[in-house]
Amino acid sequence: MERMKPCPFCGASANLWAWNGGARVDCSKWRVTNGNEHYVGIGAKTAEEAIRLWNERSNDEYRAEDETSKKEQEDQQERHG
Repeated sequence: MERMKPCPFCGASANLWAWNGGARVDCSKWRVTNGNEHYVGIGAKTAEEAIRLWNERSNDEYRAEDETSKKEQEDQQERHG
């Protein structure tokens, strides 16, 4: 089974929950309960699919773009004053 990436928001480890007919991967830290439970996570029909979906999120790409954007802004500020 594929190894789960950490949470894309806080870096905490991920939990895998599986039952007959479904599975969910969620953040071990971000679990809010106020009468209803809310998770940072994703569900699927199988554990393998849930792990694949969790690991294939696009956040990693956005983080790389954000770092590039920050560097470009810093360079622009240095050139213009």
